[in-house]
Amino acid sequence: MSKYTSRKSLDKEARTSQTVLSKSARGATFLILLQIGSRALTFIVNQVLLRYLSPELLGISTQLELYTISVLYFARESLRVALQRQRSDAVQPDVNHGSVVSSEEGEQASGRVARSYAPAREAQEVVNLSYIAIALGVPLAYGLGQLYLRSAEPSVLAAPYFHVSLNIYTLATFIELLAEPCFAVASRQMLYGTRASAEASATFTRCIVTCFAAIWASTNKRDIGVLPFAIGQISYASVLCLIYYARIWPVSVQKRFSLLPEPLST
Repeated sequence: MSKYTSRKSLDKEARTSQTVLSKSARGATFLILLQIGSRALTFIVNQVLLRYLSPELLGISTQLELYTISVLYFARESLRVALQRQRSDAVQPDVNHGSVVSSEEGEQASGRVARSYAPAREAQEVVNLSYIAIALGVPLAYGLGQLYLRSAEPSVLAAPYFHVSLNIYTLATFIELLAEPCFAVASRQMLYGTRASAEASATFTRCIVTCFAAIWASTNKRDIGVLPFAIGQISYASVLCLIYYARIWPVSVQKRFSLLPEPLST
């Protein structure tokens, strides 16, 4: 009986491993296609914006985007890599030594405890660690922002609404970091559909809002500088954060973990 149970367990693990690999391959392909589509859409939008904005303003918007990317990279990239490599510890059930239980029953009890406890604890660990990126983002945004202001050309600083746009980009960066706990859970549990829907919707919203603001300003003879890009960026961050929490919140309720940092029981 024990040999049959052991063989059955090995077959189940093999099927699970194949399912995970297959799901990972499909998810990676889907995300690559999403990135290609996102880059193509951004290129088309930039070609449209060239009709309404000067190349100088596009150059300034590229600098602001580089500022945002730098903050996000230093705040979360190393943490994301660490979370992907993290492995959950084996969960040992609480066994009463005074009772006599067969080996098969013990394995079944251990499996039930691990299945009910390990996923929630693992998800909570990932959520707790992801808040490090949010904490790092605040000083990084301030420090890199001050560095950018001191090194920028006078013509850049004199652009209309430049300082307002920089503040909006900083706020958008922080909002995007607030979605990091949801991203960590989605990546850990291979919820590629959630990631794709959030990023695609956010990218599409940014393109539409940026184009609308630029065309409106050109039509009404308003010189608002790089403000359309800033409005588009904060729209991107807001939609991304909203969709992530809307999709991951039900998962957290179902699997009994919190999207806020909480202490772990020992």
